[in-house]
Amino acid sequence: MVSKHVPRFIQGLSGKGIVIFIHGFMGSPDQFDYLMEAFNQNGYSVASILLPGHGSSKTDFAKATLQMWEHHLLKVLKQYEEYREVYLIGHSIGGLLALAATIGKDYKINKVVLLSTPLKLNLFNPILLFRKCSIILGICKKEVKVAYKEANSIGCVFPYCMLWIRVMFQPHKLMRKMRKKLGSITVPVLTIHSKKDETVSLKSVMLINKGLTDSEHEMIVLNDSYHAYYTNDERQYIINKALAFIA
Repeated sequence: MVSKHVPRFIQGLSGKGIVIFIHGFMGSPDQFDYLMEAFNQNGYSVASILLPGHGSSKTDFAKATLQMWEHHLLKVLKQYEEYREVYLIGHSIGGLLALAATIGKDYKINKVVLLSTPLKLNLFNPILLFRKCSIILGICKKEVKVAYKEANSIGCVFPYCMLWIRVMFQPHKLMRKMRKKLGSITVPVLTIHSKKDETVSLKSVMLINKGLTDSEHEMIVLNDSYHAYYTNDERQYIINKALAFIA
């Protein structure tokens, strides 16, 4: 599929509810195609959003802030407020944005699914750092390269790193904020993470599990997938678990 990096909406059956997909830092709506198709085939309306600064110019990305992302998600929730049941599925910091949106009383959110959601990053593991570099340099399997291309709406990072210093700190602001707020989450949460995630530490799962003191929650750890790449078997497993959890 040609990567377009645009928000999408597909109508489902009346009364079935809507599933809203939230990408992460430098991410794209494209990475949710397989999940959107599965949920829509099961009758749900589905919508994938595009966070401010993504999918356009690198200058726009440099100007993006956490507040802009949070306000945009609330605007989307307002757009779909006629749905009686609203479910959020977020990848990476998109998961943290989803959790943050459940705390306020303005919008009814029924359940949240987290994919590769960070509270702690992998910074010093040499094996995972080598994997991250191989993905960035494109010296990895074709299917991995395709998955990361779909999951990146910004493009090459190296020439622009110095311009992005401020925006690079926005995910860390959100992680610090949500570490303190996890105890305020009351909606059911499904967390899915991979042991081989080269970006987000597996310790994030333990921190989320410990912090969700007032929420029914389930944790699933995958064996073979990465941060933005899922093997075919584990992708189908994610579909099945997410459908069962939300249903």
